[in-house]
Amino acid sequence: MAALFLLLLLHVSDAAINPGDLSVLHDLRRSLTNADAVLGWGDPNAADPCAAWPHISCDRAGRVNNIDLKNAGLAGTLPSTFAALDALQDLSLQNNNLSGDLPSFRGMASLRHAFLNNNSFRSIPADFFSGLTSLLVISLDQNPLNVSSGGWTIPADVAAAQQLQSLSLNGCNLTGAIPDFLGAMNSLQELKLAYNALSGPIPSTFNASGLQTLWLNNQHGVPKLSGTLDLIATMPNLEQAWLHGNDFSGPIPDSIADCKRLSDLCLNSNQLVGLVPPALESMAGLKSVQLDNNNLLGPVPAIKAPKYTYSQNGFCADKPGVACSPQVMALLHFLAEVDYPKRLVASWSGNNSCVDWLGISCVAGNVTMLNLPEYGLNGTISDSLGNLSELSDINLIGNNLTGHVPDSLTSLRLLQKLDLSGNDLTGPLPTFSPSVKVNVTGNLNFNGTAPGSAPSKDTPGSSSSRAPTLPGQGVLP
Repeated sequence: MAALFLLLLLHVSDAAINPGDLSVLHDLRRSLTNADAVLGWGDPNAADPCAAWPHISCDRAGRVNNIDLKNAGLAGTLPSTFAALDALQDLSLQNNNLSGDLPSFRGMASLRHAFLNNNSFRSIPADFFSGLTSLLVISLDQNPLNVSSGGWTIPADVAAAQQLQSLSLNGCNLTGAIPDFLGAMNSLQELKLAYNALSGPIPSTFNASGLQTLWLNNQHGVPKLSGTLDLIATMPNLEQAWLHGNDFSGPIPDSIADCKRLSDLCLNSNQLVGLVPPALESMAGLKSVQLDNNNLLGPVPAIKAPKYTYSQNGFCADKPGVACSPQVMALLHFLAEVDYPKRLVASWSGNNSCVDWLGISCVAGNVTMLNLPEYGLNGTISDSLGNLSELSDINLIGNNLTGHVPDSLTSLRLLQKLDLSGNDLTGPLPTFSPSVKVNVTGNLNFNGTAPGSAPSKDTPGSSSSRAPTLPGQGVLP
């Protein structure tokens, strides 16, 4: 009885239906091919739709404020006059067979909820979102919008909906970049843009965003979404991040642990590289973590999520929690400091650095040579190289290395040659054994003199720009 009373109450109004709204409902009835058969709508001139039509509700002034036609099996189109229902607050048309061109919703300032998903609308006008200032939730998922014209982009008019909480545009032929203004919408909690043709990085405006749900997965264009995941780790309220099926690159940031509400993290099928942050292992709220099909290296982290996948990477073991060899870890830490160059990431996988690792030479299973001249290495020299106790030859000529030469290299008792020429390193050099031949030619930040040593003297074939030879140290020929 209570449900029946509520249904009757929804149709009560103190006045007859507004003439303008009556005209639009008449247009809607005619544009739907099966309205009378499916909905039981009769002639709107014979009975007031506010009182007689199922699924239509009106306010006390006779204005249509709710249309609930979800899952009704409807076919046909929406009339071009639809936006004249400017008192409409809630619209549910999802899961039907509606088609044709979406009309503009321009000026529907009372509209709060609009569900148009899972239909076959074929186009959306440029001014569709204009004036939707009360909008809280909108879904246009799974509509083939503007296919014939090459897709569409999210218009700037969306930014005027300052109370918008959920924007769901999955699978509706979006193209281009994610708009900057979306990251600045403080009310936005749910952003779903999956299965489109978006490209480029996540805009910097998403830094510290209050988003709880973010779906950017499975972009099908070329290129796809790309860039690092650093901004994701700044979102303190994030609970669900679906980023799979893109070209995101770089390492998973250590600060991902700051997303303390995160429960569902899908990063599979990207180009992520490097060591997985150990902090992921301590995130107790994780329910699903998918890391498959990337270029992740090192040990498989022992993540406790009930759903956890990690295949098709370069991990050193097949199971979580199994440590890599010390040599492998030393080299991977070196790799991290030089920004994971693609050529090395593709080669340096597994748990045996003496088998097919580019630039690595071994004797009796021990790394003896690191030979990476002109590899475009960017970053600093990791002190982890000091853990390769059998290392005798280091050749890092002609890269873009910066910072200081680590003191740990002086502990390599078998080191014979250290060639760091043609980089951008900064002095002073550590004190090496007199038997070590060191070359730092072309590192202009050494300023021609090493602290504690005499100014360098030119030798045959040398130039005045050469960095100094420390006392007791030779220069490589």
